[in-house]
Amino acid sequence: MVMPIVMYGAEIWYPGLNQQLKKTVKSFYVNNLRRILRVGSQTAIPAILLELGVFPVETQVKISLVKFAEKMQNNPTDKIFLNELLTTKNNKWSKFWNELLLECLQEPIIPQQEINQTFIYEATTKLQQNSAQIMLEQIKEMHSLSMYSVLKSSHQFEDYLSQISCTRKRTALSKFRLGNNILRIHTGTYTDEARESRKCRFCNGDDLEDEIHVFFECSFPEFQSLRNILQKQVQSEIYVDYAHPIDTLKSLLQKGTTSGLFAEYVFQMFKVINASFKQAKKIKTVLI
Repeated sequence: MVMPIVMYGAEIWYPGLNQQLKKTVKSFYVNNLRRILRVGSQTAIPAILLELGVFPVETQVKISLVKFAEKMQNNPTDKIFLNELLTTKNNKWSKFWNELLLECLQEPIIPQQEINQTFIYEATTKLQQNSAQIMLEQIKEMHSLSMYSVLKSSHQFEDYLSQISCTRKRTALSKFRLGNNILRIHTGTYTDEARESRKCRFCNGDDLEDEIHVFFECSFPEFQSLRNILQKQVQSEIYVDYAHPIDTLKSLLQKGTTSGLFAEYVFQMFKVINASFKQAKKIKTVLI
């Protein structure tokens, strides 16, 4: 409801914005996406866009611009104006257009060349593929998204977002997938704790306190209890192999029934984790 209004006519006004105003538009867009997923401000933007299967503002504007140019070319009066825009030097709109064409075709288009439906399809496909590839590469470079980069191999809307009706469970699963939670592997970033020092506080072992260890391997009694419940619930659908957590996780997320049960498991696990940290904080306060 919001973005179609905000971005109305963006193919005209967006190229002329300065960097600060473009940043404001992008921030507004991303903040709305965060609200949809109910994740925090620390969540990586590429992961948010990939999870919802949407593209950055600039990519959307470029796609709209290609379609707009095609409409202008089909009108004799507008075609003259379009050609004038494309040939005027030091024109922000013309510069934005040529950058778009270089991205799509690796060569500028001459004003007389026809912008037809074939060109629109090819340009749109190229813009979307380039944008998706950049985002997928970005998440691979982020330590906080090491698990997510293995799970997410394509740019598409995740089914669980429409299949799981319970907001709290759906949000818990989003925060689990996107690394927006209170596990030490993530919170250690904000306290400048060395990555290798972010060991599990529940089993006091040598494993890092990340999603894979805590949710699939940790020997903490309450975690094991919840894990056993999940295994019984899904055993008729899939084989839960905790020795291969990534494969198990992928299997759990593939089906609507098992993804819903896994979301419940994640929600209950986060409740235990939060309760444990609150209790530890109370004990620490008493000791002080």
